[in-house]
Amino acid sequence: MPIYETVLQEKPPVVLEIGNAYTKLGFSAEPFPRFIIPTQTLNTLGQSEKILQYENKTKLYDKFVQLLQTIFFKHLLVSPKERKVVVVESIFCPTEIRETLAKALFHHFEVSSLYFVPVHLVALSTFAIDTALVVDLGFKETTIMPVYSGVQVVRAFQAQSYGGEAIHQEIKKQLVSSGIDGANLSDDIIEDIKVRTCFVTKRERAIKSRDGNLDSYCPDVDYHLNGKEIIKVPGSLRETAAEVLFPDDNEDASLPRLILDSILLCPMDMRKDLAENIVLIGGTAMMTGLAARLKAEILDLLSSDCYKERLFVKQIKFHKPVAKPNYVVLLFAIIADCCRSYYIQNFKMIICMRSLLSRRSFGAVFRDHSRTLTVLGIETSCDDTGVGIVKQDGTRGKIIGEQLFSQQNIHTRFGGIIPPIAKDHHRENIDRAVKTCIEKSQITMDEIDAVAVTNRPGLPMSLEIGLRYAKYLCRKFSKPLIPIHHMEAHALTARLGENIPFPYMCLLISGGHCQLVIVKGVDKFYLLGESIDDAPGEAFDKIARRLKLQNLPEFDGMSGGRAIEVAASQSEDPTKFDFPLPLARYRDCQFSFAGLKNNAQRLISKLEQENETRPDEVIPAYREFCRDFLGAIAKHIRHRLQRGIEYSLQEGLISKGDVRSLVVAGGVAANDFIFRSCSEVAKHFNFESFRAPKRLCADNGVMIAWNGIEKLISEPTFSANLEEVNVINKCSLGESLIDKVAAAELSCKWVKIDKTIKKSSIDRKQ
Repeated sequence: MPIYETVLQEKPPVVLEIGNAYTKLGFSAEPFPRFIIPTQTLNTLGQSEKILQYENKTKLYDKFVQLLQTIFFKHLLVSPKERKVVVVESIFCPTEIRETLAKALFHHFEVSSLYFVPVHLVALSTFAIDTALVVDLGFKETTIMPVYSGVQVVRAFQAQSYGGEAIHQEIKKQLVSSGIDGANLSDDIIEDIKVRTCFVTKRERAIKSRDGNLDSYCPDVDYHLNGKEIIKVPGSLRETAAEVLFPDDNEDASLPRLILDSILLCPMDMRKDLAENIVLIGGTAMMTGLAARLKAEILDLLSSDCYKERLFVKQIKFHKPVAKPNYVVLLFAIIADCCRSYYIQNFKMIICMRSLLSRRSFGAVFRDHSRTLTVLGIETSCDDTGVGIVKQDGTRGKIIGEQLFSQQNIHTRFGGIIPPIAKDHHRENIDRAVKTCIEKSQITMDEIDAVAVTNRPGLPMSLEIGLRYAKYLCRKFSKPLIPIHHMEAHALTARLGENIPFPYMCLLISGGHCQLVIVKGVDKFYLLGESIDDAPGEAFDKIARRLKLQNLPEFDGMSGGRAIEVAASQSEDPTKFDFPLPLARYRDCQFSFAGLKNNAQRLISKLEQENETRPDEVIPAYREFCRDFLGAIAKHIRHRLQRGIEYSLQEGLISKGDVRSLVVAGGVAANDFIFRSCSEVAKHFNFESFRAPKRLCADNGVMIAWNGIEKLISEPTFSANLEEVNVINKCSLGESLIDKVAAAELSCKWVKIDKTIKKSSIDRKQ
């Protein structure tokens, strides 16, 4: 056996790190890798090919199979079917590469389980700490990721296109200039020369060398090549090869500057801990003198004008590595080199684009070239994974592709949305949703002008999945990113298919929000009122669950709001249930549904006792209960809506000359009775009412794509830096006029409406 079995006879997992240049492999709980092999395979001509240089996924799959065959059966000598596999990866690993590797391991080698573990967290586990600034000096580039209390601070991530490869090139250049035949200098030989002979010189000597004032370099050394030829490695090369990490020009930031910039991007209360816990990983981290040189350079920078007034850090400390070979263990960053190459290349293109558009809008550039906009939208703010592709059609939009994966049935079983479960399903569905949507649209990513994604507000775990995938698409295909406010997108969706000029009133009612706003423009909103507690959709869901409507076959698979609407429409008994009107004494536009919900729950408990219903039974008068509960919700909404309309007309937010429009948006807008109630109130004040098609009332990717088009058409200055766009779980909608509405104390004479709830067909898709 290649490794002793544990006391419990459990076979240790195989640990892999597949880098651009080398692959590290071994077993868990061992101090260092068993083997370090080149990340390459042999083609049909017997020539070496780098695995991560591939033309398509099929060829990448074949290369992975060949590499893994060598790993399992030549080096580790274990059966893959009997082992778990742990792959330590970068958080920026391309989905395509991760999927292909997983497919090879599961389908071809039939491994029992596969784990992907973030590289920066693995690095910290070696030192038994949970907070550090992790500096990964890889082959293709250097990346810096702050980790605080086990959480990666992605906004402060830094990367630069120098690393082990840059040092290799410097060594080869100097050796060739000294008369050595470059054909004999393979990557393996250069790496060995670097590790055995080169070091990072002191800062004082580096400055003198750069200025040409250094009296003498360290001694030359002999390197035996293939046991025959001897290469003389000059002392100047030994001391200066690593100077590529410390450029003195302004084109590339030096490694010390990258470290300080990363710390500076973190919140102030994190900076001291990060500065005193710097961890170096990666093959280049093995170079002698690196930590000492970095510390000297950083301390010098801290006293410079650039940092002394911005970064108040007095101490810099590096963690001492446990052993030299363990640097390699910490190199576990699967395909990070490949991914970061994509990132750096695309990031420079984005920076160039931002500079080009500094005085002109993105929309203007498109119009100059007579192009219609096509935007891909991604929505993952809650529990639905939605993707849509919309093409500009004059002032409206044309949907050319859409895909939605709903988690409604999953969360219904748990009695509500569980954020970690929602996150896992988003992660599982997002790639499939995007690819399916693109296939339906019959276009390619080259024909898409921008990627729009919800980044606020919503469940942080869910938002992160969509935002991360959107950034991946932008980097891979060089597309601009458009961050979208979820509620703004809902408010504008009806404009996709209808001519609704600004300004207009919008009532946003959903499972997470209830807001009344005046929409003055694509990004200009005035908030008149919002819920002070629950949202109407949440109240519907909880009461439907409390009534146990899901136990009745006709309501199985329906959302709570839809089930209540259908049950209410079936009511024929005159039995009457009274519900108090919330906030009746307050002359404002604020909403409250918690009181209605709590009152309904108490009434249900009372009716269950009176009727002696079994735990799985519904109360006999559930239809009438739903009718009156729905009526109470609708009455509260239309009263606040009416006051909002009267206030907006009185204050000139919607003037007499404007076309008067009301848009009802959000998931609850699909409720026909509520929409009809609001429309009758609006009609009394000469407002025309609109709502999006019912499938677009709920969360979807189409509304995000359309909002992206609206933003580009309206000519805002394009300034979305990928690294600056983050998830915001809570945020306001526009400028608040809530206090002004309350101060006006408008007394309203309520509009009378038809309170009949019309017969509703049973449609589980709504």
